[in-house]
Amino acid sequence: MLNEFLSTANHDRIKAREKFQRTECADRKTPEPGLSKRAVKSSGFMVTVKENRLMLALLLLFAFGILYGAFLAGTSTPETMDALEFITRGYIGSRANQPLTATFASSVVSSGSLLILLYLLGFFAIAHPVSILVPVFRGLGIGLSMGYMYSYYGISGFLFCLALVLPNAVFSVLILIIACAQSIRFSNIFLSILIPEAKICISPKILQTYCIRFLILLCAGLGVSILDTACVAVFARFFSGMS
Repeated sequence: MLNEFLSTANHDRIKAREKFQRTECADRKTPEPGLSKRAVKSSGFMVTVKENRLMLALLLLFAFGILYGAFLAGTSTPETMDALEFITRGYIGSRANQPLTATFASSVVSSGSLLILLYLLGFFAIAHPVSILVPVFRGLGIGLSMGYMYSYYGISGFLFCLALVLPNAVFSVLILIIACAQSIRFSNIFLSILIPEAKICISPKILQTYCIRFLILLCAGLGVSILDTACVAVFARFFSGMS
């Protein structure tokens, strides 16, 4: 009887110890609620950055182009400033006085030509340098023109850029960067094919997806051209005296 009692007590002690150990381990593994949320947010942010690092790099290149273009506009030689004045006056005059159909057509050609170029560059294995330079030169052109308009026309130039340049530039550049990233990724596939150890081939579905994405981007560019034309229709008459 005594042995049975001792055995039961010992068994209860062992079960109590195991329960305590499990509870202690659970407490150690469970982080504080506030710390857990911060960790999840930080982890999610880092994952987002990692997944979109190519687009972020292209965006930084575009920003560099804008800054360098604005710097050139402020430090150009008199000959360059005269050339910029001639180009800018022609641009302002065309935006303010040409028919809306011509504005729409020029906007479609401007954005569509770059998208088609990036689409074709995606089929070349070593086209990365050209694809990377597209957002740089786009930013350079925008920075140069906006910097000159602000330095030459002052507040009128700033308002012109705000009403007639930025709406088109913001959305068209976003589309351009997405297209550039798609082109580089597709070009990477062709580059991988040149490496025998990679054993990579392009399936029809990959090609179809690439084409569909650029078709969507072209449609988005068409929408931006409509927005650009609408901005010209509403605001261009306020800047006719600048040309």
